[in-house]
Amino acid sequence: MLTPIGRSGPVRQLDVLDNPVVPRMVEKVAADSDLAASEGLTELYRADVDVYHLADLLSAGTLGRAPRIVPTRWAITAVDDTLGKAGKRELARYPSIEEVFVFGATLYGNTIAVLLAPGGWRYEMVECWRAHSLWTHDHDAVTVDGEGKAKSGYSPIAGAYYSARLAVTDYLVAVRRQARALVLRSVTGEYWAPLGTWVVREATRQAMRNPPERYATLEEGTTALDRYYGDASWRAHSTLLPRMRSERTLGDFF
Repeated sequence: MLTPIGRSGPVRQLDVLDNPVVPRMVEKVAADSDLAASEGLTELYRADVDVYHLADLLSAGTLGRAPRIVPTRWAITAVDDTLGKAGKRELARYPSIEEVFVFGATLYGNTIAVLLAPGGWRYEMVECWRAHSLWTHDHDAVTVDGEGKAKSGYSPIAGAYYSARLAVTDYLVAVRRQARALVLRSVTGEYWAPLGTWVVREATRQAMRNPPERYATLEEGTTALDRYYGDASWRAHSTLLPRMRSERTLGDFF
């Protein structure tokens, strides 16, 4: 939780070897004082500027009508949230997927499993810190949060919620489909140092770069989630799963 501080000493000589190169699109957006920070972030992301550069720009106070310096931790989550909201707006134009997809990957002790089911956009994340992991003692610690078309308040899962959501919306935008998305995060003791929400974002991206496991029914998909998660205990915490089981769409009747 603290910035690592190593040895320090005086700088006796400093040579500037090259001038910084600012991408033309970044320069254009940063110079536009009439462009809101959220609009600038979205425009730059569509121009293939990655989220890490965007977080630096926002943190340094270079974007928006009234630029201000933002703490790095806040900037990272603000970028993930802003881009995720933009992705959700775009998804509203696309048809639903027609099968149940399951993705999974593990990165630094973080196992991410994603289920995509037919239907309009809904999102839920179930995060479990296993017993004897970084923030727990003898029992698992589980936190759940979700949303529909809009998100109310800041997620109790914190930045990981928005990082995983961005990876999911990026995938759906790329395939031009919308879906109901259920994301599971299981954290073991192998994750012994807090590296930041980028781990969740990259683990989810890694999962969704893999070919999806395709299932004909929701029950088959949830069984696959059990395998990635390690057990079926997450089901008792999910509110989206019962809703997906009970809801029917127009597609179910044709």
